[in-house]
Amino acid sequence: MLEILVLIYLCRRVKGIVAPKGYSAGGWQVRVVLIWFGLEIAGAFLSAAFGATLIIAVLSGLLCAILGAIILQQKAQSLPDRNINDWMDKMGKDDPDSY
Repeated sequence: MLEILVLIYLCRRVKGIVAPKGYSAGGWQVRVVLIWFGLEIAGAFLSAAFGATLIIAVLSGLLCAILGAIILQQKAQSLPDRNINDWMDKMGKDDPDSY
């Protein structure tokens, strides 16, 4: 249950990052969910393959999912702005507040 709440929070956070930049929020939210579950399963399976107990496998799966979500948020924050028209409109104009 807590994972679902964390995923909802992460999806809203990524939407808040990419939507103002002009990117599709839905596509990035799908990436959040796929990376979360994919890395969680992969981390748990990999640690279980090395002989970890069930609790350690689950915790390592959660750790991998959290790290994947952090990396995805950093990637979303580093995206360039796609709203080129806004940028072009502002180009060449002085900012009166900067005097």
